[in-house]
Amino acid sequence: MFKTRIAAAVATYGTVSLMTAAGIAQTNTPSAEHAAPAGSEKSPQPQLAENVGSAQAQQTPAQSAVQGSQATVNTSATASSTIPPAAPVAAAPRPLDASMAPVAPVPPEAERKEATQTTLPTKLFVTKDSWLQVGALLQGWFDTNWKSQIPDNTSRGTKSTFRIRRAELKLSGNLLGDLASFMVSFDPAVPYKYSSNTYTVTDTNGVKQTITTSTPPGNTTSLKLFWVSLNSRYVDAAIGQFKYPMSYEGQSSSAELLFPERAYSSRYFGDTYDMGFRLEKKLDWFKYQVFLLNGSGQNQVDTNIQKDLSIRAELTPIPALTFGVAGLTSLTRRTQQATTKDTGEFFGRLNTAGFLLQGELLWGETGATKSGLERTKAAGRYATIGYTIAGKLQPVFRYGYLNTDKTVTLNNASTYALYAPFGVATDEVRSYEVGLNYYLQSNLLKLQAAYGYFDFDNIPALQEFTIACQAAF
Repeated sequence: MFKTRIAAAVATYGTVSLMTAAGIAQTNTPSAEHAAPAGSEKSPQPQLAENVGSAQAQQTPAQSAVQGSQATVNTSATASSTIPPAAPVAAAPRPLDASMAPVAPVPPEAERKEATQTTLPTKLFVTKDSWLQVGALLQGWFDTNWKSQIPDNTSRGTKSTFRIRRAELKLSGNLLGDLASFMVSFDPAVPYKYSSNTYTVTDTNGVKQTITTSTPPGNTTSLKLFWVSLNSRYVDAAIGQFKYPMSYEGQSSSAELLFPERAYSSRYFGDTYDMGFRLEKKLDWFKYQVFLLNGSGQNQVDTNIQKDLSIRAELTPIPALTFGVAGLTSLTRRTQQATTKDTGEFFGRLNTAGFLLQGELLWGETGATKSGLERTKAAGRYATIGYTIAGKLQPVFRYGYLNTDKTVTLNNASTYALYAPFGVATDEVRSYEVGLNYYLQSNLLKLQAAYGYFDFDNIPALQEFTIACQAAF
């Protein structure tokens, strides 16, 4: 039994060796198209067959039994190595099945939304080389204020109101390429309602009578900006109505304010409009402006020959830093005109890595320069600091101070320098304000909340809380 198993193993090893040798010979045998020509040396394949036959003749009976069990395998291997395979037959086409049809990949949700959005042009081309742009600034407020530092059992005079603070509509564009440009803006939110004032008078007979008069608001038209400009490489020359050139915050767009309202000093020295002529140009890191203005205020024609000359210079050495100076003075009739002005300003702004710091120093005198006449002196300043978190949330703080120096008449509120612009019978105010801005989409859509404590000189302080919502385009 043991010998029989050894014999079978030897036979199997011999058969595998012969099959391997046959495979190598078949691999090395030239193909039909490379066969040796007649008369050449014989191929080694017949000799290999003879060797195989002699080996089979010398097998023992046990080896023959093993060889017989592998005959079928050996025959198939030999046939496959000597007979080329038949060409494959193409399978019959399968009937169409809707369930097997390829399905287009479904894009992600963000891609689907982006594909469905329609990009609207920001400029409307009127002609081949002229365009028109429409813009708007809409601001709604809820404002409440009350007095502080008042005696006990005294009314705080609390007031609260919803208010349409701004509803500015703007049209701007270029004509003939960049040769000319224009701007016009309106604000229908300007109040038109006349205020009523009651007076008691005595007639020639000594009889007292009460009369009521109506007083128009300071501005009786909604026109704000209006100018037409001819442009060149180094200067743009425009005529129209412009923002008053004093105060950096006053010249900035109302859509970009860090608080719902500008600082007291900015509103006192600027934050208004005037008609006149302007030269300006903004270069890579430098901007200059030269104004010649009526000096009579918004939408007001001039009634004298005096004009205000202003020069502004603004530098931006790096994108995060802006600073500059400005000055204004009245020309001609300085000794006679009570509207004669001399004003100066220094401003700066740093905005980097979410951190923002902005401030101004303003000073000036108003009044005729004739000897013996008193001029109203004023000085103001403010500083604002803020930090933007995740590009959305911005807490801000502002400190401001405004002081005027002018002789006043007791019990006559109109003699105070701050009464005309702000309605307060005082000559000094310190302000402390905190705010929170939430930018839904930069300044195009934002919410603001601000609290301010305004400490006036000689009169009760004022506290104010404002919630503002803004949309712009």
